[in-house]
Amino acid sequence: MTETSLVRVNSDGSIEYSYIRLLSNHCPMDLHRFPFDEQTCFINITTWSYTNNEVFMKPVESIDEANGTGSTNGELVVTAVYGFSDPRTWDLKYILHLRRRPTYYISIVMIPTFIAATMCLLGLFIPRVNTGTRFTKMYLSLSVLFFFYQILGTVVADLTRTGYLPDLAAFIFTELVVCSVATVVSVIILVAHHIYTVRSSKDPPSRLQRLACIRRSKIRSSAPAKRTTVDENWSTSLVQDPTTGNDELCKEVAKKSSDHLSRSARDGDRIRKWTIAFDQFDLLFVLLFQIINIIIFIVYVA
Repeated sequence: MTETSLVRVNSDGSIEYSYIRLLSNHCPMDLHRFPFDEQTCFINITTWSYTNNEVFMKPVESIDEANGTGSTNGELVVTAVYGFSDPRTWDLKYILHLRRRPTYYISIVMIPTFIAATMCLLGLFIPRVNTGTRFTKMYLSLSVLFFFYQILGTVVADLTRTGYLPDLAAFIFTELVVCSVATVVSVIILVAHHIYTVRSSKDPPSRLQRLACIRRSKIRSSAPAKRTTVDENWSTSLVQDPTTGNDELCKEVAKKSSDHLSRSARDGDRIRKWTIAFDQFDLLFVLLFQIINIIIFIVYVA
């Protein structure tokens, strides 16, 4: 007899002997749906020293009697316990259904990952920023990608080594891929904007202007008034001033100045047209990638 054992003598002469034992049971787990996984464990109890005539083992009659429902180790919750005896050997068999609590992983890993991906996409495709500041977007994207690598490394370090990728790690990896693809698309837009606004003198195609809702009145209203500047007034005064002494030279200078102002105005209009077009591309891609980001989060969390 020990402090953890108990002997009860009943009025009918039967004696009940009970004791406390801590048992370890091997339970294979399927972690494909981690941290939203549910596990099923099987426990077999038999006797090695007594025959069936000497020892009769009977399972508990209800879950409440086993105190199984609601029992937890902090992460896994016992949702159901089924006990029965084998009529051939009278061995006891129990089936335990366990469910993992995903609150910790959702609040600490999945939601921060989703927010980081959202901020990355918004930073990469901010409209009206198609100049050198787009390189700042690249720095933001690289910082977020490094954050994803850190989270993925932390999650993988805490998980059991398996031959497959659990849902939690797959979610982080998918968000990493989405931000990587968005970064590549943003770089392509940056290069294309530089080519069409610096190296090319062509206006956007008419179909692209219609798709981007580019209107001539909108371009004119947004263009600064340069045709009445001091330079234009100076070039006009060269032609009208008789004291210059060289009318032909003044006319040539005035013509070149006027042509230069016209080209500057046309280049300004062309650059603004391309900027509006690339702004529309930014808006299109940010909506597309954000929809994909939200769908990924819902699919893995639901």
